Amino acid sequence: MNPLTLVREKTEHEKTIAGDVVNQPVSLAQSLDEFTDYLRRPDETPVPKDIDERRAGIYRELVYNNIESCLSGAFPICGDILSESKWELLVSGFIAQYRAQTPYFSRLPSEFVHFIEQSDISLYEHAFLPELIRYEWVELELYLEPDTQLKPKPNGDNLEHTPLGLIAPARVEAWEYPVHKIGPEPETQTAQATYLLIHRDNDGDVHFMELQPVAYIVLTTLKVATQDNCYLSPTEILTEIVEQYNAENVTQFIQQGLALFHQLNDWGVIFDASAEPQA
Repeated sequence: MNPLTLVREKTEHEKTIAGDVVNQPVSLAQSLDEFTDYLRRPDETPVPKDIDERRAGIYRELVYNNIESCLSGAFPICGDILSESKWELLVSGFIAQYRAQTPYFSRLPSEFVHFIEQSDISLYEHAFLPELIRYEWVELELYLEPDTQLKPKPNGDNLEHTPLGLIAPARVEAWEYPVHKIGPEPETQTAQATYLLIHRDNDGDVHFMELQPVAYIVLTTLKVATQDNCYLSPTEILTEIVEQYNAENVTQFIQQGLALFHQLNDWGVIFDASAEPQA
């Protein structure tokens, strides 16, 4: 046999194998896309032809049940407020329409918040629902946030001149509704500007404090300064706010502001930025 024939036959065979390998991932990718579309929208999308219908149905139920269980655990009040059918519709809409940006299952509640915030608010039975969902997530997020190195507590005797920071497991948030007062059986809620400090203590418990508008401004200034690593003392923060908002009674404002910082120190939500971190 001509050795050139052997060489030619081997080359053609290799080309055939190579062609199969190249084509296979395309076919697999198409199958996966079709199966994913079915899992997202089972009422609109048929089961792919190469997948057993019964097994596909079982897998679809597993996907839905796992996601629904994760979300109902993260948003218990929202789940209680909505009827079962409306909650299922909300979860199904999330699965069908939203493209999550995280591969971590524990972060799905955060993605659900983004989905709700991007949706048409008129679709919801209660106008406060998007804010309530965000509030429930903030509380859960603080529980999940990893422990950070303990920060040194300020000395109360010289607090007004001590550069301060806001501890990491704390949130300063503004809301259009009093979300912290909404329960499983809510009365008709009217919009009411609400300001909250939500933080986790050293024992892992999450607390919230309702703030007056001026206290919210003070804490927001402290939060921004902390994020910028530009730590300010209470006197510097209060002076900056006085100049920005033209406070009428400066002395009274400073005194009330310092009292607020002493209260924050008692709550354990501020730290001394000039001291060495605690071991």
